[in-house]
Amino acid sequence: WSLGVVACLLLTGQYPSAVQLKMAQFGNDADVIQAKISHPEHSVSDSARDLCSRLLQHNPQHRLHSLLTLKTIAFFKGFSFEDVIAKKVAPNSLLSRKEPLTATVNDAFQDFDSAS
Repeated sequence: WSLGVVACLLLTGQYPSAVQLKMAQFGNDADVIQAKISHPEHSVSDSARDLCSRLLQHNPQHRLHSLLTLKTIAFFKGFSFEDVIAKKVAPNSLLSRKEPLTATVNDAFQDFDSAS
């Protein structure tokens, strides 16, 4: 379950909302990630959506829970787990930076009074 939350965060930039997580507890697992991932600003592939939905299943028996199963899903098609295990691939080579190293975000907290 936790890996699903992290995967959703990494793929969409947002955590699954509390409402979506609550829906999963009542058996609506497919709805958990649909609202977050299907928005136009989140251009996430069907295979990534499938990965998140399998990891965010509320019922542990239906949740993706083994490396062998993980290797077979479409999201990891063409990915060599063996190369990673043999340390032939560096983690940095798998990640491509999509944003600059320094963000142009205002660091001031909006909810606090400024000391002037």
